[in-house]
Amino acid sequence: MQRNKSLATSLLQQSTSDLLQLAATVCQARFAVLRIDGRVAAVNTPGAPLDVEQSLGARAAEGEGPLVVLDDTRLEGVAEIRFYAAVRLGDTTDGVQRTLAVLDDHPRLLSEREKQLLARIAGQMTRSIQFDQLVQASQQRLRRLQTFVDRSAVAMYAIENDRFACVNAKFAEVLGYTEEEILALDSVTDIIVDEQRKLVQEMIRRREVGDGGDVRYVTRVRRRDGRVLEAEIHGSVADIDGRRIVIGAAVEVTAQSSANRRVEHPKPFR
Repeated sequence: MQRNKSLATSLLQQSTSDLLQLAATVCQARFAVLRIDGRVAAVNTPGAPLDVEQSLGARAAEGEGPLVVLDDTRLEGVAEIRFYAAVRLGDTTDGVQRTLAVLDDHPRLLSEREKQLLARIAGQMTRSIQFDQLVQASQQRLRRLQTFVDRSAVAMYAIENDRFACVNAKFAEVLGYTEEEILALDSVTDIIVDEQRKLVQEMIRRREVGDGGDVRYVTRVRRRDGRVLEAEIHGSVADIDGRRIVIGAAVEVTAQSSANRRVEHPKPFR
């Protein structure tokens, strides 16, 4: 999951860099800046006069509307910069204010066409940021879910194509395997005693093809050390990315089953 997050962040950084360069090119400006909550977050070139941009950014923020252009007549006393334009980015999930700005050391006019293009670039930058935030939020939810599953006191599993696709620590602990060893098994039924394998395979197959809903049954499983346990299986099915995944939980009922058998078949008094 961390790798996915890093990839999404890297893509955002590359996208931001490309869009800053595009904004500078479209507006025939030397510098382009992304400002977050009044602070410079990224520039298209290390040579940008950031100290000047800070003061200009504060002045531009006072303007009305999403696009503010400060021409040469309003830049008196700023010797290094004679042209400045800024456009506020759209709303993002964190509520942080972001601004895309372009600046140059020569006074010039910004045509309507250039204003439109700058607004489009700002829109694309907003969408890139929103996408990154969605990815990070999704990864956070996955991490919380993974923590819940891993720390659950109930043995949990997921099955795809007759193989374990995922198991939690409790499932591995009950069977005496490591999680990696269970995922490497050729078939789910490798842990089922011989006489019940066909029954379990059929129940899994029916759920994978959609013939059957939630199930609950007791079967006998073999631990890694050869000891046989009885487990009550609670199974269901879910469509994940267009694939049908059998999911469920297993509860060991060996002691309970033994007690039931003693009641059903009491020994005679002597």
